[in-house]
Amino acid sequence: MLGRIAPMAAPARRINALDTTSLWWDTASANVNFPPDATPDTGLLDTTRVRTPDGVARLSDLSSGDLVLDHTGRATRVLSISTAGKSRHALRLRAPYFGLDQDLVIGTTQCLWMTSDRAEQMFGTEDVLMPAWALKDRTRVQFIELGPKDTLLEVKLESGNAVMVGACAVASKQVAGRVAEAYPLTDSEARGFSSFYRAGYFKT
Repeated sequence: MLGRIAPMAAPARRINALDTTSLWWDTASANVNFPPDATPDTGLLDTTRVRTPDGVARLSDLSSGDLVLDHTGRATRVLSISTAGKSRHALRLRAPYFGLDQDLVIGTTQCLWMTSDRAEQMFGTEDVLMPAWALKDRTRVQFIELGPKDTLLEVKLESGNAVMVGACAVASKQVAGRVAEAYPLTDSEARGFSSFYRAGYFKT
């Protein structure tokens, strides 16, 4: 049994999307039979086309270890793709708003990585993580009803940065032990800051 611990550690870290550069292995989170749970009401529709170094690929066709482009333009590896718990409703972001080349269906609490000069004035950084629900305006962002076969997938990237759908940056699941480079807005901050989005203060 002791001889099996070392070879089990690497696949357990990979499947559970832990930091593979660390030698620490937490057995409580290293069940190789189950990928890490996704946060409810997050993620992208599995048919979403995301940017990769080789062009675009459907999210459902990607797996751990595949390369995608993050919002900095760099190639980064996918650590995990998990099925997110979904409610009856999601949000549809309409193209070509947000730099989208396709309509984007996402969970209501999924965050977009957005850039704004006004954010730097208010929060000390121009990059913020904006929850999708705060952007709902019945025109560019609308509630939709999910069908029984619709699946939302949550992505975790090695870089911790956003995954790209066209020119729209969709925040990936946070990597354990790594601080996001963008400021995550609280619910109250998101409600107030969404007014600047509607006034056109965002660069992207």
